[in-house]
This record gives sequence, C-alpha cells and structure tokens, in this order.
Amino acid sequence: MHRSRVGVILIDHPRPGSEAAQRFWAAAVGVPGDDPAKTYGSLGWLDGVEFAFQHLNDGAPGMHLDVESDDVPAEVGRLVGLGASVRVDHGEYVELADPDGLVFCVVPVQTGPARFRSGAVGRSGPGEDGVDWWTWQRSWDRQQEAFLPDREERLGALFDAVEATVGPEPRVLDLAGGTGSITIRLLERFAGATAVLVDADPALLRIAEHTIGRDDRVRIVRTDLREPGWIAVLPDAAAPFDAVLTATALHWFTRERIVGLYAELAGLLRPGGLFGNADHMPDPGLPALSARLAELAERRREQAYRDGTAETWPGWWQRARESAELGDAVAERDVIFPAPDQDRWQPSHDHQVEVLRTAGFGEAGLVWRGGSDAAFVAVRPE
Repeated sequence: MHRSRVGVILIDHPRPGSEAAQRFWAAAVGVPGDDPAKTYGSLGWLDGVEFAFQHLNDGAPGMHLDVESDDVPAEVGRLVGLGASVRVDHGEYVELADPDGLVFCVVPVQTGPARFRSGAVGRSGPGEDGVDWWTWQRSWDRQQEAFLPDREERLGALFDAVEATVGPEPRVLDLAGGTGSITIRLLERFAGATAVLVDADPALLRIAEHTIGRDDRVRIVRTDLREPGWIAVLPDAAAPFDAVLTATALHWFTRERIVGLYAELAGLLRPGGLFGNADHMPDPGLPALSARLAELAERRREQAYRDGTAETWPGWWQRARESAELGDAVAERDVIFPAPDQDRWQPSHDHQVEVLRTAGFGEAGLVWRGGSDAAFVAVRPE
C-alpha cells in the first residue's frame, strides 16, 4: 500500500511580471516576501498544506496542486486509472491533467515526514484482509497528539542524541513501542536504521504488524516488560543495541520494576550506547508551576475533545473494541492490563537520572523539556 495527500497549493506566474505578483500575494496573506530569484516561495501553511508561489519561465498565470506520495509511480497509476492523463514525466515527479485538462503534479514527499504522516491516506485500498491498517495507525497518532502536542519535538530530540552518539545507522530497541510510533519516525529519519519493537499489547502490536511489520528493517516481538525474563525472547539477544528508546510508557510501571528494567537495559546496550526516554517528568525545581502547566494542558485537551478536533483515549479504545479487526485483541488486552497499577512511579527527572547512574550508566541528563514532560538520555560508559 502506498500513501498520498495534497501537500502544496501553488500560485503560478510567468516571469518577468511574477515578482510583482509574488509581492502582492506575500502582502495579501501577511508573510515576508521570499527571494524572487528562487523558483518557489512559501506563503505559509493551511492546516498542514503548504501555500506557495512559483515563478514560471513561460505560460499563463494559474494555480495547481502538488499531490505528494511515498510512491510516485503507484500514485500516478492510481490517478490515471481514475481518468487522469500524463502530460510530462519528469522522472522524480510527474505532471498530469484531470479529465477536463486541469494540470496538477504528483511529487515525492516534500512537506516533511510528520505533516505527510498526519494527513496521508492509504491509496491502494485495504490489505489482503480487507482492512486499511494505516488508517488505524494514523488515528492512534491523532489520539496521542491530544496528550502530546509537542510529540514530534520530544522524539526529534531523542533522535538527535542517537545520531550524535552512535551515528546514522543505529540498531534500536523500541521499548514498549505500541503501534510503532518511534520506529516509523526512526526509519523516516535514518534509512539505514534497524529496529526491534517490543510490547505486550496485542491490539497495538496488531496494528504495528500490519503496517511497519512488512518492512525488512523491523522485527516485532511480543513480550511483557513487567517480567524480568522478557529479554530471552529478543532476536539476536547476544547482539548489543546501539540505542534503546521509549516514550510515554514507563510511567505505568512500579518503582521497583523501573529500577530493575534500567539495569537490564544497561546490559543490552553496547559500550557507548544510549538509552532515551520521553515521558511525564515534572521539573523538581518548579513543582507548583509543573502542576499548573499539567492542568493547562488538560484544559486544552478537554477543549479539543469538546470541539471534536481530537479523539479521547476511552473513545479510541471503544472504537477498537467494537471493530471486527481489533475486537478480539482488545478483549485480550483487557485481561492483560485489567487496571493501572496504583503503585506506578512517576518521578521527576533527577530521580530518573539517579536510578540510571546506579544501574551502570555514565552521563545522564535532559535533552528536552516541555511543561511537565521531559526527555532524557543516558549513555553506557565506553
């Protein structure tokens, strides 16, 4: 299955008069004028779609759409099957016309992985089982973004630390990886990366298996991190990882289990390897403000629910529970996780760092903070 979406709306004007038209449109939408020597000039964003100006060498003024896709030939074939015709195949991108002659283009992803991921639709129809699993993957992302509006920034900070520490082709353990949110972004950023995703949730793993599970760079393993023997089922268990990454997962665990888990992770990393965790971690120096920031985030989230712009956690799980493709897995999940552990540990980052150093890590500290959340990394000594 490939994915696509309308990524850019372009206003086209031929030179030499295009510079005046570009100044007009920049003033009209209230953005700084771009360099007229450049072929393209951004005019801002419209709900994740870029609005842009294009200088033409010839032709008439007009507008056209760029449809971006992770598989340009497949998307061109789909659109031709719907009645479009190919005007010019430029290799990297293709110029087409709709049945009435309106010109548009199919291009590679150009608005960035996060924007493409949030709006792209699976275009080759459902899989062999009749289910569009990427729709479930995107809906999980949207539900999570209500809790984590700065999700991309926190994960980006972890990936920066990975690249700076172990390079652009890391072997990564995606810990409590769920549907594969970290792995998807990891492989988009590092084409040479490989990932082992571990989780105990049968519903989330089913979504992962039917999406990223088909990628040769990914191994998916079901195992329960609450049990010390979880490591035994890892593929190539003797081969150390360059990095272990996790996000908004370990706050469900007890203090005793986190202490044990951190010691286990130190043994899974190669010397110089990195552990990164992005989670709820209040700032110990700002306890009152951290609480107020968490309350502010909750008020904004509740407003998004009322406005219908975000799906609630219970709503998503109820929809999955009622679906033919996930209902049995959610029922199994309800048995595995009957209720949150009341003894779960949500320490401030300084306590996290203290436990990590006791577990055998060397330097450790924050690489990102947003409100009452933070991301830290710890490095195993060489």
